[in-house]
Amino acid sequence: MFSKKLAILGTATASAVLLAAPSSLAGTIQTESISIDVSGYDLTTDAGSAAIVKKIENAAKKVCHERSGPQSLAERRSIDKCIDTAVSGALDSLSAERQRQAAAKAAATG
Repeated sequence: MFSKKLAILGTATASAVLLAAPSSLAGTIQTESISIDVSGYDLTTDAGSAAIVKKIENAAKKVCHERSGPQSLAERRSIDKCIDTAVSGALDSLSAERQRQAAAKAAATG
């Protein structure tokens, strides 16, 4: 069985990084990643795609250190930008996997 994992990368500027790593220097960039196993999901279906997109969104929130509670506007913007970038990158990777699955399905039925 083919196993595929997506890496969710989140890059945050110092204002967001300081929440998780207070010893970081201002202006530095911290990159974190989470792998999501997409094997077992049929990405050619709405249900399979929706399930993985939800996992991607949750992973992006985690690597970007989304939190509730008081935060400055700059922190919120930085976190939102990080999440948007992480989700976008993961969806690009997901598209290639979806195309691979579609081609495999077509070959099996054709």
